[in-house]
Amino acid sequence: MFLGIALGYALRNKPWTQKLPHFISVVIFVLLFLMGFSIGENKALLKDVASLGGQAFVVSMAGTLGSVLCGWGLWHWWSREK
Repeated sequence: MFLGIALGYALRNKPWTQKLPHFISVVIFVLLFLMGFSIGENKALLKDVASLGGQAFVVSMAGTLGSVLCGWGLWHWWSREK
């Protein structure tokens, strides 16, 4: 990661680096497609998709609730009268 930061800093004024965000988006879409393809051909995973979806829902809701409560607590702590 630090090497990437250093390279980005060193090459920030090169004209070809302006096209990198588009290239990165394309690479991410291709990787997501390949991941979906891999999941789609996994019969054991597809058999349990309902229970995995339920577990994913519970984990995501717990994470969201924890973030909201932490944000609410920090907001109250930060905005209290001094």
